[in-house]
Amino acid sequence: MTPSEQLVFELCKQSFLSMWSYANPRRPDGRELCDALVVFGNRIVIFSVKEIALKQHHDPAIAGQRWVRKAVDDSRAQLLGARREIAAMRHVVRSDGTAGVALPSADQRRVHLLAVAAGGKREVPFAGGLSGDAYAHVVDEIALRELLGELDTASDFIDYLDAKESFAGTIVCEGEENLLAVYLHRGRRFPEMHLLFVEHGSWSELREKPEFAARRAEDRVSYWWDKLVETFIADYGVFGEQGPSPSDHERVVRVMAAENRLSRRILSAACLEWLAKRQPGARTVRSPSGVTYVFGTYPPDWTREHRIAEIGARCFVARGHEGSGPIVIGLATETYDPRGYSFDAFYLDMPIWTDDDDAKAEEARRLFGIYVDVSVMDRRIDEFPSAAEGKELDHD
Repeated sequence: MTPSEQLVFELCKQSFLSMWSYANPRRPDGRELCDALVVFGNRIVIFSVKEIALKQHHDPAIAGQRWVRKAVDDSRAQLLGARREIAAMRHVVRSDGTAGVALPSADQRRVHLLAVAAGGKREVPFAGGLSGDAYAHVVDEIALRELLGELDTASDFIDYLDAKESFAGTIVCEGEENLLAVYLHRGRRFPEMHLLFVEHGSWSELREKPEFAARRAEDRVSYWWDKLVETFIADYGVFGEQGPSPSDHERVVRVMAAENRLSRRILSAACLEWLAKRQPGARTVRSPSGVTYVFGTYPPDWTREHRIAEIGARCFVARGHEGSGPIVIGLATETYDPRGYSFDAFYLDMPIWTDDDDAKAEEARRLFGIYVDVSVMDRRIDEFPSAAEGKELDHD
């Protein structure tokens, strides 16, 4: 890989995590499909990277045209070719020829195209936009580093691509990081207008705001969630989503990885705060995503089968709580033990909750003595000081 291709792949792994990021995937015939590929849920992001040095010429316009042709136009052509090829593929083919994650069905997938044009030194203007029926994003290596450095979860980055692709007007911008500043400043959306002219230096100005620095500081705890997802991927041998019948462990890591950065901050803080109590019991947290998580801590002498059964019962009862969504995930570990720790996960998906389920949940409370003495807290979490998000905590 070239240095730019390596940069793109490392940024992909940082934002989309290892299970869903691929360097130099292949077509079924063995030829290279693209430089990097991300498959997450029903979204596919295809990356083409061209690292082209801007050559000197007595006519700068000619030099610029040649660079755009090689760095932008050729990249766009590769993206469109990969898009056509992947339409008939059922799973990712890794660079070594082995099968990667299953691709979403053709009627459910949405494909994003992203060209990385490196080496232009920002001396040559270029633009992305529609190519036939496909929208091709075009950024340089500087902007991509800022984009994936800031939007460093699958949900955050894909939401940005969606917002940009749905913008109906014309965007005039030097350095896409400045467009990102507009998006963040306006509450992760773009203004409705025919012409959006983005001022140079908008990104630098945003980064200097105290609210931005405070947000970065608050987000540090959220990266514990990223590490936890990667731990589950490694410990449970979850190396790919296996199509229409994934295991519960695969479902768990996919749901956890779908949380955005703010939700990860909330969830990490709540879990770590509970672990710090060093006492048996559980804390239930409702994520802004709608998923409910049950963090359980158990005496070290409990068998893993016993604590999985107990956390499963808690998940079932939590599903019946008012306002709970259909998906509940249980994460179980030991109370503090200097010898080490282990994690178990439980996945529950119940789209329909009946009166009979209510009766069973009440019986589980009585039989197992769970959720008997419950305290509920409603906390407000500010992503930035002026923007509030909420979370609910209860424990027993």
